[in-house]
Amino acid sequence: MYFERQIHNLIKFITNVFVITLFFGSPSFAENVKGRVGIGIGYPYCSVKYGMASHWAGELRSAFESNIFSLGGRVYYNFTPGMNLVLYSGLGADGLLFNTENTSGDGTAVSCFAGFEYFLNRNLTLIFDIGPSYINVRDSVHPQNIAYNTEWIINLGLGWYY
Repeated sequence: MYFERQIHNLIKFITNVFVITLFFGSPSFAENVKGRVGIGIGYPYCSVKYGMASHWAGELRSAFESNIFSLGGRVYYNFTPGMNLVLYSGLGADGLLFNTENTSGDGTAVSCFAGFEYFLNRNLTLIFDIGPSYINVRDSVHPQNIAYNTEWIINLGLGWYY
């Protein structure tokens, strides 16, 4: 019993040190992203991001998957600017085009998301976010055929800031 308690306390201590180092560790690679341009590549997207202010960023983004293409924008609010681990939340809107064997058409997607950008060095970041997206599509051959649904979208990628 005593040994298990000591192991538990040691694991708790190591976890706390890791979390504190992650958030408040030095040196901090992250700079204020205000005025910086970033390029992101991930699954399934590519993007150009601009830091409008220390807490605010905007992004032009294109996503692609087999026979589906989207182009849109996102707005980010950074909760922890200037830290290695930047926590954020935001809103996005996209226009969609699709062309499959049986149908083709267009649509829209509106999303909210939350995630993080972890600075591996001054320029390179690891990006992850998740959130629901309301998707509305229309068949171009039969315009009365409209489909809509809410899907959870996960984004994982790498960013490079200039």
